[in-house]
Parts: sequence; C-alpha cells; structure tokens
Amino acid sequence: MKFLLYLISGILSLQWIAVAQNGWFWQNPLPQGQDLYEAYFTDDDTGWAAGYGGIILYTEDSGDTWEEQSFGLTSYLNSIYFASENLGWAAGGAILHTNDRGDNWQVQNAPSTNYLHDIYFPNVHSGWAVGYNGTILHTNNGGILWEEQTSGTYHRLESVCFTGDSVGWAVGWSGTLLHTTNAGQYWGIVSTGLIDNYYEIYFSDAQTGWIVGSSGLILKTENAGISWTTQTSGTPFVLESVHFADNLIGWAAGEAGTILNTTDGGQNWSSQSSGTSAYLYSICFSNSNYGWVVGRAGKTMHTTDGGNLWNPQCSGPTDYLCEIFFVTSNSGWAVGWSGRILYTDNEGEIWQDQISGTLNHLLSVHFVNSNMGWAVGYNGTILSTTDGGNNWLQSGTGPVDYLWSVIFANDTTGWIVGEAGTILNTMDGGNYWYQQNSGTTEWLYDVYFIDNNVGWAVGDYTILHTTNGGVQWGPQFCPAAEFLTSVYFTDILNGWTVGGDYFGQLILHTTDGGSNWYEQTAGSQEKLADVFFVDNNIGWAVGQEGDIIYTENGGSNWYLQNSGTANHLESVFFLNADTGWVAGLHGTILMTKEGGIISGVETSDKGRICQNYILAQNYPNPFNPSTTIRFTIPSNVKRQMSNVTLKVYDVLGNEIETLVNEEKPPGEYEVEFNGHSGEVRNLASGVYFYQLKAGDFIETRKMLLIR
Repeated sequence: MKFLLYLISGILSLQWIAVAQNGWFWQNPLPQGQDLYEAYFTDDDTGWAAGYGGIILYTEDSGDTWEEQSFGLTSYLNSIYFASENLGWAAGGAILHTNDRGDNWQVQNAPSTNYLHDIYFPNVHSGWAVGYNGTILHTNNGGILWEEQTSGTYHRLESVCFTGDSVGWAVGWSGTLLHTTNAGQYWGIVSTGLIDNYYEIYFSDAQTGWIVGSSGLILKTENAGISWTTQTSGTPFVLESVHFADNLIGWAAGEAGTILNTTDGGQNWSSQSSGTSAYLYSICFSNSNYGWVVGRAGKTMHTTDGGNLWNPQCSGPTDYLCEIFFVTSNSGWAVGWSGRILYTDNEGEIWQDQISGTLNHLLSVHFVNSNMGWAVGYNGTILSTTDGGNNWLQSGTGPVDYLWSVIFANDTTGWIVGEAGTILNTMDGGNYWYQQNSGTTEWLYDVYFIDNNVGWAVGDYTILHTTNGGVQWGPQFCPAAEFLTSVYFTDILNGWTVGGDYFGQLILHTTDGGSNWYEQTAGSQEKLADVFFVDNNIGWAVGQEGDIIYTENGGSNWYLQNSGTANHLESVFFLNADTGWVAGLHGTILMTKEGGIISGVETSDKGRICQNYILAQNYPNPFNPSTTIRFTIPSNVKRQMSNVTLKVYDVLGNEIETLVNEEKPPGEYEVEFNGHSGEVRNLASGVYFYQLKAGDFIETRKMLLIR
C-alpha cells in the first residue's frame, strides 16, 4: 500500500497515436490523464494542447485523434500559442519553440527562472511571456533572445494579450492589471478598484476586451481599457479562460465544469451544459461554431455548434486510484477515492465500474482468486466479494478511521493495517476481525505475508515482523527515519521496502528476512509509494511525478523508466517480468507488455538493463561540489556505436561544460560534474540543467548546486 494521497462512463472510440503498445501506455483515462492547461487552434482542424508534465498534444482532425509531441523536458507547460500554422511557442517551466508545427520543439534561452503562465505573439517576431513574481519577458526576434521587462509588480501574472504590435495588457493576482502602449518599455498599473485574482484577458479588437477571474468575475471594457465594468456571470465559480469570436459572441470556462456563453457582448451570460464537473483551464474557438475546452485529468471537449452541445474527446473515470491488483492476465481491479472500484476482464483494454456501495475512499484491494476479494479504506471501511465484484458487501468495520492495506494468505486468513499501529486479523474470510498487538502507535501503511505465518508491516519509521501469523509482532531495525509506504518479499529472506520524505526517496533491502536492512540507491529522487518484484532480481517501484524505477539485479542498480506521465503513481503490479500495470492520480492506469521497456532494440549481454536510453537523476542532488550523472546507451539491432553528448547548462541556456562528446558503444556510464573545477570554476549556487543527446534521443534533467 501507499501513502501518496491527493475523482464509469462509456468508453469512447478514441485513438492515441503517439503511444505504441510498448514501454508504458495509457489504459485510463484515454487518450491520456495529465492536466491540460491551454488549447490553441489555428483552424477548424489543426490544434495543440499543453499541460502538466510538459505534455504537448497535436491534432489534425479537430481532436478526434491526438498525437503526443516530445521535446525532452518534463517542465510544466501552462500556455501554448501559434503565430502561424508552423511557428509556435509554449511556456511554463521553460520556453519552447517550433517552426514545423511541433514535429520538433527546442528550448529557448530565458533570463528568468520564474514559472511562466502565458505566452502571446501578435506577429511572428514580437512576443511576450508572463508569470510568477510579476515576470514579463519580451522578444522581438521570435525568441532567439528574450529580455526581461519591468512590470512594477511582484504579483503573479496569469495572462498577456496585445491588440497590436505596441499596445498590450497583462493581468494577475490581487486585481493586478497592467497596460503598455510602447511594446512594454513601460508597463503602467491600472486600478479597477478590485482585489480579485484575474486569470485571463482577451480583446476582440483594439477597444473591446474582457477579464475573467475568481468568484465568477467578468469585467468588460469598450474604450480600450480606460474604464472597466462588471458583468453578471451568474456563477460563483472561478473563471479561468475567456474567448470571443467577435464583439458579441463569446465564452468563458472554469471551475466545476463551468462553461458560459454570451451572444450580446456579455450583457447576458448563460450557462452551457458541459457534462462534466472537471476543472476547465482553457477555452478556444476557431470560429463562432467550432470550439474546444481542456482541463483537469486530460479533459478535452469539442463543439461544432457554438457550445449548444459539447462532445467529450476523452473517456474514463478520473478518481485517484490507490491500488491495482490482478489475479490473471485478464482479470484485475483498481480501487480509489469516492468508493471507486474498476474491473477489467480483458487485461485493462476496457475498465468497467463496479458498485462498491460506499463513497469512502478505498486504499487497498486484494483477491485470492477470480471470485474472492477484499477492499479497505477510510472510516474503517472493509468490503468483500465472493463473485468477482459483481456484489460488494460490508465485511465489518475497523476500529480506526484509516485502513491502509489488506492482504490474504488464502481464502480465510488475512490481515489489515492502518492508523495508530492498527493490525487486524481474520481466520474466517473476514466475517470477524480481531485486533493484534503491534506494539506501536505509529501509522502502518502496508502489510505483506508470504504464507500463513511469516509477514511484515511497515509505516512511519517502522518495520514489524511476525513468524506466527501476527500472534506476536516484533520490531526490526530501520536504518532510516523516514516514512515507509510499501513492503514486498519474494521469499522468506529477500525483501524490499520503499518510501521517503519531502527530501527524497528511500529503498531498503534485506537478504535475511529483515534482521538487517540496508539502503539502495535509486535512479530518481522522488518519494516512492509502492514496490513489486517478480523474483529475487526483477522489480519495479513507483512514486511521485510519474516515476517508475526498474531493477534486474535485486536493486543493486535501479534505472528510471519512461512512464509518459508526471502524475503521481500509487501502485504497481506485475504478473511476470513482462506484463504489469501502474495506477495513481487522476485515474491513471498504465500498462506494459514488455516490462516497461521500449521495444525495437536488441537485448544486450546484460539483459534488459540496456534496452532503452536512460538519463538518471544526478546523485547526490542537491550537491556540493560534485555529483555523479549516470546514463545508459542501449543495444540496437546492428550494435552500432552512438554519438553521445552530455552537456551542462545554466538557467539562461548558456553552456557550462561538455562532459561527453564522442561515440560510445552500448552500456552504462557514469560521469562526474564538479561545480568548482574542470572547465568551470566556482559556479554560483542555483539550478543547472544537464542534457543527454544520442541519435534521436534527447533528455534534460535539473540539478541543484548549493555552496
């Protein structure tokens, strides 16, 4: 079980072009489940959407199919804008540029490390980007050079809009409204008398514009911003986005699936039925009929009649999923928030809703065969089924509010762990549960038994062990004072437990049943939620920011796999070395049929380790003065050498040092970077980037130097 906690409709026939059926691919939601923060269409067919985890989606058929465009970074992207059918920019944790519709995206140098929330180009040369701490960036050469402009505010800026090459506006938090008439050489603060947060500004011509914001706020100007009047939106919800097709017909979208429409310039706003309660971040139209809205958990919708009917272009539930479990290659279950239970009988190709009978969050599920299973969660909830989940029944109530994990050794004998050291045991399939003495009041998040007698439980700074079914539990020495969220054993001797804290992840391994635990070094710094092994060598662990790490030597070496998402992952389950699933935030379910490894390359002499390019997180991180960067070059069909470059950059995009620039054969490599020696001397504290290029592969990671 896990500790990383942060909502079934019919399945639509949607295509997801970018992700082939290898590596990790999406099963729910479809086409993908990361938040989308902005959509932009250049005509009725061609558009892009950008969002969480640096995802960029592209469509040529009005959104019926979406293709993922890659640029090698995982920075959040809050905005995307195209000045022509080929020239576009995206902004967030970085500024990206494409001159070929997004087939290739390149990072542009920016003089600020503040996150950016919006980007706008009135022509192909001049553009502005705005963001945190009043940041305003400007370019007059398509982004070759970005320069910072003085905004006069430290408030977060959310949106920027220009009505010509020189006249522009920016809005943000606490009623911030800025105006320039000289391309940003001077930005003046305009008072509206309000302190609401403003989220987007839009002008339909030089005179007429709107601002939307918190608590359903809509402001309008008809005199180029000299005065602003409040319009009645009729909603208390936050409005994130506004778009007008002309001076009369417009839309606004925001919190709780809100979509508003006006046909008289905003004198009257009426609600349109979106069919969703998802948070909607962006709305755009290519004309008065064709429009799109995007939002939380990959929500995408399209209209061809001005919003009278909004059609979803995505499918699947988006409740947080806390655990996934399979009994055969076809039959599996996933449980999560709001009593959600999903079931598949075709290895996850289609996930169906089962009626749990509760709205309590469900945190764990376990089956002993295709019929008998149990689920536990909030408010002491214990559910059981004897028919594969067609009927779920209350199976008693736990003595505490939070029950984190359930496991059964057979169809009668099982255990549940939870808050305040709670351990429950049943000997009759869950008809009666009685408390065992754990000897601790620390919260316990996971329990694992290899038979009726031998088991372990882990939690806050705690590892417990029993050899008699829990009649007696004794502590095992934990070498790290961190949260442990999951434990897994392959036999009586070999086991792993994972977790971490706000400063990074933790992996502990034992080869003597837990008498001694020692720490392993992983290929990531993110906190881990779950671990699973198919034998003493091959295993996976998952956690925050979509991290999936993999080992095939018992954890002596861990390698980061490409999950294709930055959503937090809570659970991992494998049937064998090839077939597995992960689940987590926003209903995320990913599957692999190749152990999480991208196919198309030949297995090296070391097995699966060198089947895909890997750029690991540097370690230690933060560092002073030196850190180690590890990367893997895979075998290819012809066993050719790869031309490899590994370079370090500062936050402005200036190259600091070239660590590698040569052809290399397949294998694993380590390079040391020293911030106080080598090609560089005495680098200042701060964020730096290192980028690996090999063939068509490009990946960039961030590291932190502390002096």
